[in-house]
Amino acid sequence: MSDLPNKRPKPGDDEEDLLRMQQEFFDKKLTPSAKVATSKKQSKFAQKRENENEKKRISTGQGAGCVTNDDIDMDKLDDTPKQRIDPVNRYYDLKNTHLVLGNIVERKVDLATFNSFLSDSNPNKPNEQATDDHKLTELSKMSASNVVTGALAEDVHSENLEKLKQMSNEEILAEKKNLEATLSAETLAFIKAMKNAKNKSKNTILEMCKKDLDSAKACSSSVEDKVSDSNAELPMDSGNSETLSGKMEVDLEEGLKELPKPVVEIVKTAEKKGWVHMDEPEPEKVQWMEDLAEKKAQAPEPDEPYNARFDFNGILLPFNDDNVTVDRALHHHGEEPERPGYALQELLQLTRSANQQQRVMTLTTLANILEKTHTGMYDRALQPPLLDTLNQRNLLLLLRFSLDDSAVPVVTAALLALRGFFFSETDEICLDKMYGLMDDFEEPMLKPSMGDVRDAESLKDHELAQLDTVAAAMRSDILLRIRYILSQMRIPLSGMSAALEILTRMARHSHETALNIACTPDLLDVVVTKCIPLSMNQHEMNRDSGREFGCPLVAAIRLCRVLVIYAGRPALERLKNLRILHSLLAYIYSDPNRQIVRLHIESLRLWRLFLHHGYERDSVEGSRIVLIGQLRLLACNQDLETASPLACDYAAAVVALARYDEPLKEHVVVLLAKWSTQLAKLKEATWNQTVLVAECLRALDNVSFMVRSWMKKHHVFHHMSTSSNLLSGLDPAAQRDPSSLPSLGVMTYEGKLQPIMNPKSKIYFLKTCLEHFLKHDCTAEIEQIFDNMNFKNYLKRLTNKTWSLERSWFTRIEYSFLLTIIQAEARLKCAEKYEINELVWRCAIKLVSALPADCASNVRDILVFSLAPERIDLRFLEHGLQRLDLQQQQQQETSSSSQENPSLACKLYDKFVARRGSWSEAAMPKDWVYLPLIDSYSRIREDKAWRPSSTVDILNLLKLESVMPELTQDLSPTLRFSRLVLLYLCDTAFILPPENELPSRMIAQLVREHYKEIDLAGDVPGLTSFADLFTVLCEGFIGNSYGQACFAQALCVFLAQRQLPHYRKLLWSEHAGALRYVGLAPQQLLLPYDEYLYPVERDVSLIDSYITALVRDTVRPEQSPALYNVALHHAAMFLKRAEGEEDKVALARRRSVEKMLAQERTRDLAEKLLNYNPPVLAQVQH
Repeated sequence: MSDLPNKRPKPGDDEEDLLRMQQEFFDKKLTPSAKVATSKKQSKFAQKRENENEKKRISTGQGAGCVTNDDIDMDKLDDTPKQRIDPVNRYYDLKNTHLVLGNIVERKVDLATFNSFLSDSNPNKPNEQATDDHKLTELSKMSASNVVTGALAEDVHSENLEKLKQMSNEEILAEKKNLEATLSAETLAFIKAMKNAKNKSKNTILEMCKKDLDSAKACSSSVEDKVSDSNAELPMDSGNSETLSGKMEVDLEEGLKELPKPVVEIVKTAEKKGWVHMDEPEPEKVQWMEDLAEKKAQAPEPDEPYNARFDFNGILLPFNDDNVTVDRALHHHGEEPERPGYALQELLQLTRSANQQQRVMTLTTLANILEKTHTGMYDRALQPPLLDTLNQRNLLLLLRFSLDDSAVPVVTAALLALRGFFFSETDEICLDKMYGLMDDFEEPMLKPSMGDVRDAESLKDHELAQLDTVAAAMRSDILLRIRYILSQMRIPLSGMSAALEILTRMARHSHETALNIACTPDLLDVVVTKCIPLSMNQHEMNRDSGREFGCPLVAAIRLCRVLVIYAGRPALERLKNLRILHSLLAYIYSDPNRQIVRLHIESLRLWRLFLHHGYERDSVEGSRIVLIGQLRLLACNQDLETASPLACDYAAAVVALARYDEPLKEHVVVLLAKWSTQLAKLKEATWNQTVLVAECLRALDNVSFMVRSWMKKHHVFHHMSTSSNLLSGLDPAAQRDPSSLPSLGVMTYEGKLQPIMNPKSKIYFLKTCLEHFLKHDCTAEIEQIFDNMNFKNYLKRLTNKTWSLERSWFTRIEYSFLLTIIQAEARLKCAEKYEINELVWRCAIKLVSALPADCASNVRDILVFSLAPERIDLRFLEHGLQRLDLQQQQQQETSSSSQENPSLACKLYDKFVARRGSWSEAAMPKDWVYLPLIDSYSRIREDKAWRPSSTVDILNLLKLESVMPELTQDLSPTLRFSRLVLLYLCDTAFILPPENELPSRMIAQLVREHYKEIDLAGDVPGLTSFADLFTVLCEGFIGNSYGQACFAQALCVFLAQRQLPHYRKLLWSEHAGALRYVGLAPQQLLLPYDEYLYPVERDVSLIDSYITALVRDTVRPEQSPALYNVALHHAAMFLKRAEGEEDKVALARRRSVEKMLAQERTRDLAEKLLNYNPPVLAQVQH
């Protein structure tokens, strides 16, 4: 045992461990590793003398026998009088003793031993102290200083006792009064509060000590007897209880204040185990250990907002959640400690924490929140929208800073959070589903509008981030940082995929951004080398190259495909030089098992893109044997009924390559015949199954091999209406994404998927079949589709309902389907026999304003179809001649113009079709019918001369609207009225006869039929405000109207009582000069007369304007009968309110009118006002 090495202290050892090791060292009598050697050896007499002196010393140490006073005399110590223990201060008067205490270590003393010790050390004998000593002892019973703490407290207290010893009671009281007079009341109150708190804490400790004493008594009856005996031996005047409490307080903390219960337990444990630095607990630092109040915060009302809090998975937590207990990690001690979860403000703050684990946790939580926000989970739950709020807080810059961290976990979490902010997974999945369905492989650019900003370079980083987030990220050199992360840092698979998906979203920003990504030095090299390796060995660990996983990533191939689509040939050239096709072919040649089927699909798609642009055409011939083998395998093993969606997508990707190699098409013939037959037998076909059949049809471009039995099945046409975006009634989630970082929004509000991408949608399949039937003149098949009841119901709903999701990218599939239907209907020569003819035409009218601006050629085709001369002439024959009472000359001009120029109507609108527009904008506005009128009015406002051709164009559009009311059926009456009144602002072309006849009739018909729906307080596209329009109308009426009734009728529409009083104030005050020219009788008004009389006017300023106009004869009964009667009615009805003497304002106006009786000029008017009776007709209607 002696050969064993000595135990040495470790960092985790406490004081008890150190003492135990010291005792073991002494017990084993081991030799110290270091010795102090003396040069002179002591004699036996010197050793004996040293031993005798050692016995005279007092030792209070543990094992080392530390000497506290080397010169003390034991005989003198015995003569020292016994000092009384102060129960509060717990120390002897050091000035009256020669004993200096050394190392005091707390020990757990048995109660019986403790009481016997008290009995032995305090004999019952009279006190032999002098008078001064007794006085000092009494003074020492006072509490120590309540103000001074620390090492000086004992010295200050001793000095105070000495001073008090030398003073009489009168002097003490005098000094006390002097001190109270010197100190302020606040200081005295503070000192007393400290003393009270200290005494209260001591009482609490005494009670706890007494409880411990009672529990110890109950454990042993023998101990209880000894305690009772010892208590009996103690005299009454020695303060038994005080002495006992004072001794127990030696084991506890001095000056203990109000502490939480857990802290009190910890202090007791510290005293028991001898923990260091636990003698002075600080209440301010342990308040966080207090238990939360059991009463939770009151939940807000259902409509009352509250601060949102999330868990670590990004789930929004309710205000109170009983399932999340207070000991869970979600509870913290922030502003709302009773609520679980973390607020966004707290998460943003923790992202810059000095603790790496906190940064990782916060960034991961933000990533989860952002990902769920993109799915629409929090659309209606959070206000303002979360993504826009975070963008305003410069989340991009914060995440970009985190991306520069040197720790791999932080960088990985930052990539995940940035991916959650940039990348919408649902949008990408749906774009993958649409890949290749359009022949041009076009995909949307997600570049935001910069508004009026022309020089983006002059903007600061945070300003640019609010306008264009991707541009701000590009400015921060994020491409170089991602290149470094991919090449030098060993990030996990999740971080690598996140980095690639961030680049994918940035590439969708614009052609320039995609080109910058493709041309960044070594970036594509790193992506291809590390993420698209030639080998498929998933267990390869090449540490030299830094490739962590050694297997290809689907996200990397998708990134390359997106770069080719957006950057074009430069990206293709870069990828070709990197020989990426060799890796793609290696993947395609491998077995497409379930684990890597997505890799096969992406490889086939990128290969197809190479072939589409004319690159690597010889690779198809070299891979013909492999492709034929895969096609044969599909013909043998894959059935539509049992194939999974991924299997269908893989088969469609393989079949699509047959378009680039003729020998492959003969194998696709077998697949088309097989799968089209199985399609008819399915109970419910899905998107993936129908797309697979459609791809076979497109690859062959021949419908003769297709089995058409599916056309008789109900399920193929069953979900046409429910799969329509235009009929869905869903609102686009326009507020979800910040304007600087738009998305495609395939998930509408509350996380609802756009119906066109529903798994049951078959619109693309029907569109493909109809295109090929039309291409190969399969009239019978087209008529069979048109005769289907579900197909007819679909078109009826399109004509009757207001369309939704018109600006969605995914609605292009349905637009393409409708264009094919229009082409098919135009191809049928006997279309007038079909009921569907009218339905298709109405859909075409609505399609003009729905098609995106990048489909300008399609808009022109629809205009030619919708405004065909034979259709217009037919409408004139059916409706026009009965509804229009034009002069014979105009009728002849209309018929001759249509005969001489069959495309007159098309040319009228062709110049307004957008030439180069964005997919997110409409090619034509909703009110495209009025574009010639709006254009002519704009030219007049620019002080350009009026052209006679403009008069002809405007009359033509008015005639079209008259004979074809379907052109404006989707426009609100307010919008139509705002456009038609512009006729009177186009110089005098439509104010004077005969040109004013048609405009006046159309305006009169619109107002009389829809005056209750006309809201002149709302907003109208293209109009700043109705107030500005009314001001221009008043000015034009004074300058150009010549008192024409048609203009005055349109002006008076603004004066109805249902409209804003602002218009009436403008006319009766600022533009009062126009009143004398409004010579309309009540029956000439376009609105019912009582619309101008009721409800009675209550605006005092307007009443004063009425009375002023009447007094000054601005309106006269013979000149302006309608306005005169209106002013008289409202002024008189207001004066009647003064009859009860309740309305003081009306009473004052009535007294002013009564004074008018004294003047002869105004006497008649005053009598009319004071004796007015409202019209009987108006009373009944009111």
